[in-house]
Amino acid sequence: FFYGVGLFANVYELSIPKINMEARGFYGNGLINLELAEAQHKNELEAVPIDYHIGNLVPNLFPTSYLNLLTGSNSGGKTICLLTTIQAIFLAQMGFPSLGQFEFYPFEEIYFFKKSSGQLSAGAFETTLLQFVQLSNSNKLKMVFADELEAITEPNAAAKVMAGIFDLFLTRTNNYGIFVTHLVEMIRKELSESQRKNLRIDGIEASGLDDQLNLIIDRNPRINYIAKSTPELILKRLSQMGKKDQQIFFQGLLERFNGSNPFSSI
Repeated sequence: FFYGVGLFANVYELSIPKINMEARGFYGNGLINLELAEAQHKNELEAVPIDYHIGNLVPNLFPTSYLNLLTGSNSGGKTICLLTTIQAIFLAQMGFPSLGQFEFYPFEEIYFFKKSSGQLSAGAFETTLLQFVQLSNSNKLKMVFADELEAITEPNAAAKVMAGIFDLFLTRTNNYGIFVTHLVEMIRKELSESQRKNLRIDGIEASGLDDQLNLIIDRNPRINYIAKSTPELILKRLSQMGKKDQQIFFQGLLERFNGSNPFSSI
């Protein structure tokens, strides 16, 4: 068994995590997702290591945060960042070698709400809200990961629902969470000033397109930064690809972002 664990750690370049009993949260340096690491070993791609943290394990680096909102561009790597940190904390809490250089305070409970493939039914919506009320009011030290939780209801109500969840979530200092969302500005408006102090916003943003029309992205989350979704970069790429009629359509959509409506005469 231990030989197998050693081989696993060697292949994926894992290391023994450090348990820190003086602070709360976790800090990971040089984290590479296991699936990406496997693809890298097969020479299919070059994985980009990331650094990410929550809580106050790194003194004087950033103020203590109980809740991180991860924002950014489509296809920028927000979900991979979330899954990578989940893998790191899961491995560490099981007593296995973990990703990169990982330091953590053990949590009593860990939750993961994965991205929904579509808007939830009324019953599933109610169940999700009841789950959050129950876990938020628990006295156990917990870590919650959620990927685009706003999909649980219609867009107009999503920001208010999520702000209500965060408001309850932040009433206890034993609740920690990382939420991927595109509604950060709308959510902040719904939260009180005191609650915003326990909330940190991080961003993964595309800066442009390269010569092959691929997004130029720094995969490392930028701390305390609201990243733009930059859909116009994706539209710009599509406007230069495909058939002529497709290019015209996407060019028209792109011009909408510049304040004009090219379809008004149709």
